[in-house]
This record gives sequence, C-alpha cells and structure tokens, in this order.
Amino acid sequence: MSRRTRALGPIAHRTTGRARYYRDGWQQFYATGATVVQEDPNTYKDTVVETTGNTVFTFADSISATGATKVHPAQGWVAAMPLTGPDGTAITLGKPFALRTMIEMISISGDYSRTDNDDKNWPVISMGIGTNATDYTGTAVVADANRHVFAGYRIRATGSQDIETNAYMIYSYLSGTGSGHTTATGSTTNQTGYPLMVTDYMIGPDMSDGSGGAESINGLINICTFADSNAGTPYEKGPTISQKGLSADRGFNADSQVFLYVSIADQDAGANDGSNTAVTLTCRFWYMLTHDMSNGWGGTGSA
Repeated sequence: MSRRTRALGPIAHRTTGRARYYRDGWQQFYATGATVVQEDPNTYKDTVVETTGNTVFTFADSISATGATKVHPAQGWVAAMPLTGPDGTAITLGKPFALRTMIEMISISGDYSRTDNDDKNWPVISMGIGTNATDYTGTAVVADANRHVFAGYRIRATGSQDIETNAYMIYSYLSGTGSGHTTATGSTTNQTGYPLMVTDYMIGPDMSDGSGGAESINGLINICTFADSNAGTPYEKGPTISQKGLSADRGFNADSQVFLYVSIADQDAGANDGSNTAVTLTCRFWYMLTHDMSNGWGGTGSA
C-alpha cells in the first residue's frame, strides 16, 4: 500500500513562499505555503496536512457533485500559487519561460476504485498552469474563461493495490470553443511502476497579439513518467511520452501573471454518499523554472 520514493536528481529546496535571494533547482510546492490559495468548488477536501514534508490529502466523506461538473482538474480541489522566478521576479505570459513540474505519488489508502457510481473515490492528481486564482485575480480557477493546462495521473488502482498500479496519464485544458473545460484525456497505456510524472511547459513568445486571440504557437507541453529510485531500473522511463500544443482557442492570450496549480479531483461521475472510507493520498509536488523577463524572446535575426 505504501512505499517511499525519491524524486529525480538531488532535491534540496523544500520551501515555498519564503524570502530568498536566489532559488534554483527543484522547489517543493506546498499547498499550505504562504503565497498559496486553495479553491474547492465541489467540496472534495476534508483535510490537507503537510507537517511531514509530504502533501497528505483526505477526501471529504461525501461528495454531492455529479457528471460533467466534477471530472476536470479545474473543477477539483486546487491549490494555486503565483509563479515567480529564482530571483523572485513575477512570471508573466508576456515573456518566454520554461517550467518543469513533477508529481511524486507515494501512497493511497481508504476505499478506492475505477468504477462509476460505487460511492468510492476515483482520484485524479495533476499539476498545471493558468491565469486565474480567486484571491489574486477575483476570478476562480474553475471559471469557464480561465486559460489553463493540466497534466497528471488518473488513478486506476483498486482494492489494496499500490497507487501507481495501472495509472493513466492525463492532460486537460480549455475547451476548443475558448470557454469551459475539456474532460481530462490522455494515454490509456497502463503506467504501473512509474510514480513520477515530469511535465515540461515551454511558453512564448509574447502572448498579446493585439487582436484578442491567442497565438497557436505559444505553448508546447511534454509529459513523461518515470520509475522512482527504488525500482529495479532506477528512474526508468515510462511507456508513453506525450507532446501537446495549444491551439488558438486554447492558448494563452494575455500578458498576465502565471499561476502554478496542484489539483486533486474525483473521476467518479456519481456522487459519494459517505458509506465507504474516504481516500487519503500521500504525494509530493515539485517545480523548477528558467526565464528571461528582462530580455524577452531574444534573437533579432539580423547582424
């Protein structure tokens, strides 16, 4: 049921929201950090505890939301943080940056399944970026017009299986109409034994094209899973690498603050009446970033 993992490479920084002159390498995302706000439109969360260096999330005993109102990561519990560079510079969509995130799944307990309407949790764990966070922008993460993208895992373990058993890679973003949410989709290849998901977001150049429409080349997302350090082949690459672009209707289209998201949602299309034991997830979430907010895209193409 439970296994300790260690993420890719040396990870020395476990602070979020603390003043520091320069922060490089992997940074741990804490949902209870000083600059982090939490949104929970469908009341998924009972508790989130981070006293041990892990993020330990327990679902509410009962969840009343059903159907299409609950299956997208933006509709789940979301912790949102304004993204800043290693020197504390605010990261905006008007200049290029490269962000790498990592989800580290550790354990799951409680009653979980991959079946709809059985009053058991079917967790979805993801990280992403977007333009909204209620306490900062006045508009919710779940808002139909929030330009965003998520990547993560749909848990498919059942009974007493480990958290990474049969996990699916998922990604989701704004609807193709430019309003609303896509249902999280992705590779249906089982990712058993690959509890680390690394996602690269390459954003730029300038998102404001003057016409109010997004540029179709403004984002590229690469998603891959890996084994952990305890595997027979440490950090072995998973069976699927996925590369996604953002179309004109889905891409970022304004020079605004970037928010980093962690989401936990429930894929079960039915409500949960509390008759089973709510799931507890233990994970860690990481990110690292490079950017040039001063010089922008660079490269004039002339001597």
